[in-house]
Amino acid sequence: MKSKKLSLVMALVLGVVFGACGGDDGINTTTMTKAEAEVQAQTFDTADWGYDVCEQNGWYNDEVCDTFCPLPDPDCSVCVEDADCEHGREWCEEGECVPCSNAGRHCTLYCEHGFVSRNGCTPCVCAEPARDDRCDDGTTPVCAMMPPDCPDGTILAYVSHCYECVDPETCQVVPLRDDRCDDGTDPMCAMMPPDC
Repeated sequence: MKSKKLSLVMALVLGVVFGACGGDDGINTTTMTKAEAEVQAQTFDTADWGYDVCEQNGWYNDEVCDTFCPLPDPDCSVCVEDADCEHGREWCEEGECVPCSNAGRHCTLYCEHGFVSRNGCTPCVCAEPARDDRCDDGTTPVCAMMPPDCPDGTILAYVSHCYECVDPETCQVVPLRDDRCDDGTDPMCAMMPPDC
């Protein structure tokens, strides 16, 4: 009977001693402030604390980036635009900084007008040539045709939801072909015009 009481007393004493220390490393993470946790994380591996101090204290998703947390803090990767992410390594997708899709590799595509660049990353997408848009009427092309190759002295313009070659001085449409035999309807077929 005496040995059972002694065992019970020893168990209680050890429980109090180790419970007060917060683990066998002597770090009490249950009452730690963020500043103290950050200092401790520089000295001790947070995985050795025995539990997630950030989860226990509600420090994940508290609108403050806590880099010392054992798991990635979602507040550290929140972004609104590409510039909110690490230049040359990440861009913003759906509110999170994600690694560039080409992982920093150089693109092997040949692009006549260079590549699109996002936050210092090159996503292997060819850039469109700069286009003179002074004669556009404000609509977006939705017609089922490819933009025409406009002859010298004209520019491509977005007119009435389609493409037209126009005079850059007057913005008047320049006919690309003799339309005397047209029936007045717009082409609806999804094919390139034949070479006549």
